[in-house]
Amino acid sequence: MFRSPQGDAQVFSTDASGGGESPSHPPFYEFGPFRLDVRRRLLLREEGAVPITPKALETLLALVERRGRVVEKGELMRLLWPDTAVEEANLTQSVFLVRKALGESSGEPRFIATAPRRGYRFVAHVREVPTEPEPGHDAPGREPVGGRRGVRLGRRPFRWALRVAIAVAAIAVTAWLRAPVHRVGAIRSLAVLPLHNLSGEADDEYFADGLTDALVTDLGSVSALRVISRQSVMRYRGSPKPLPEIARELGVDAVIEGSVLRAGGRLRLTAQLVDGSSDRQVWADSFDRNLADTLKLQGELARLVAREVQVTVTEQEQALLARRRPVDPAAYDSYLRGRHFWDRRNESSLRKSIECFQMAVDRDPTLAVAWAGMALAYAPLGYWGYVPPAEARMRMQAATSKALELDASLVDAHTALASLKTIYDWDWEGAERAWRAVLARSPNNALAHQWYGLLLESLGRADEALAERTRALELDPLSLNVSTSLADTFSLMGQQDRAIQQYERTLELDPKYPGALRGLGWAYLMKGSRAKAVTKLEEAADLSGRDPMLLCWLGHAYGLVGRKADARRVQRALEERGRDRYLSPYHLAVVHAGLGETDAAFLRLDEAFRERAPVLFHAKVEPLLTPLRSDPRFQDLLRRMALE
Repeated sequence: MFRSPQGDAQVFSTDASGGGESPSHPPFYEFGPFRLDVRRRLLLREEGAVPITPKALETLLALVERRGRVVEKGELMRLLWPDTAVEEANLTQSVFLVRKALGESSGEPRFIATAPRRGYRFVAHVREVPTEPEPGHDAPGREPVGGRRGVRLGRRPFRWALRVAIAVAAIAVTAWLRAPVHRVGAIRSLAVLPLHNLSGEADDEYFADGLTDALVTDLGSVSALRVISRQSVMRYRGSPKPLPEIARELGVDAVIEGSVLRAGGRLRLTAQLVDGSSDRQVWADSFDRNLADTLKLQGELARLVAREVQVTVTEQEQALLARRRPVDPAAYDSYLRGRHFWDRRNESSLRKSIECFQMAVDRDPTLAVAWAGMALAYAPLGYWGYVPPAEARMRMQAATSKALELDASLVDAHTALASLKTIYDWDWEGAERAWRAVLARSPNNALAHQWYGLLLESLGRADEALAERTRALELDPLSLNVSTSLADTFSLMGQQDRAIQQYERTLELDPKYPGALRGLGWAYLMKGSRAKAVTKLEEAADLSGRDPMLLCWLGHAYGLVGRKADARRVQRALEERGRDRYLSPYHLAVVHAGLGETDAAFLRLDEAFRERAPVLFHAKVEPLLTPLRSDPRFQDLLRRMALE
């Protein structure tokens, strides 16, 4: 049974055609679990009234009354704003708020379907429910507006009354949105879900994703909060799951969701914080800023959320969030595009990210985040052997220095510095200090915990590495890369059964993730399951596009199990690749090691040492180099790298 609130103010309405006020009482409309009370302008369901802004309710009514056909955007805008010229963005925002009230996303059109570049269509089945007013009354127990029964308002008084009522309702809704609610428990952990892109253009997703990433980073700098990293939350883009279910899956107390729209040089952003256990709103607000103030808005949002969840923000953290300057919108747009490509972490996307970061700094040479982004892109390019180490190091060092010069407090710049000291400089003490400095500034930085764990692992401090990798997974529970890294640590510690379990958990998220298949194959090999091991390693290599890093693992395994002809075939494929582009000698050393060709392996390792191949920093514990470990030349290599 629907329960209608009592004592609502009377609001007159226009008829379905938009041609003036309706002399008769319109019906209720019922669809799904909802009832739309047209006369009193209420959206109801069994729990009671559904919060919705007045303009969004008018949008819903217009679509319901024109159900079954596409309502063109121009027609809707004329109906909703008859006396005002507005941007199409206003309509997009209203439709978004309707979908929000109905609990659907644009990707799951149970009620409203989008006709691309045309308009919208209400697709749910609608039932009209007629109502009969009490004789001689416009509303039970009320005098009609104007003070006399049976007197109908003219057009001007009607419009005046309607606007006053809408204004009053808007104030009430805003007060409801911003009013704090009772919470069952303290909020000490949260997830920022991907912001909805209200532009309607798929090509603009990078902008909404970039702002989501920035908010995650800013909130992650608050040590009193545990904030889930970006890779995990992005899996919930467009998800129809209820927020409490998402909160349970991510293990957080609360969830932030919202929308973003760029229009006419302005940035419009709405956000709400929802308690994960009660599904009640803790806080909500909307912001309209100049695009140049995007960085300032990000810091402001983080401070507001921290205040609402009542956690302590240290003076240093407050300073980091407040130290934001205006940015060139076009430069920042290029930076966000670069972050979008960087997050994909493959060779082509990393190169594309560098192009975008370069465009950003060409436009605004003082944009520190773009310099830091460029530095971070060169780290994996060099580590995976896509770029000669000398070139990657030179460019990474220059970009890192520039970022730190422009903003010595920037977390990404310090992350780049720590990476530089780890994989290129082999400055073990300096690298450890640098990673600790990153985590002091950004305690929720899953990438920093993961890479600091890799450094500790490379130094032979497995227990400490395990703690860092475990923390990284707590912060990024759905990240394929982080989950695989934890399994790698188990494998290096000789705990192959735990490693296999963790690799399989990763593959439950993505059965075709090459990194987890590679690790699973190696774990099987260490347990003596040779056929199963080779099958997994072959699958990993194929799914990676025969990437040299995964191909050398396969060649090494072929050699270990006695399939020497297959190992030679992999070796020739790598050598052929090296004729057209850079190939790290490390990859060939690994295949020679699997074949038992010790002299050839050390010849290639010496080449890798001379060019300071980044992947070599893991030599002390690298399982692929185990066949060489008893040779005195291997101990000499570790000594030269200051790993012994």
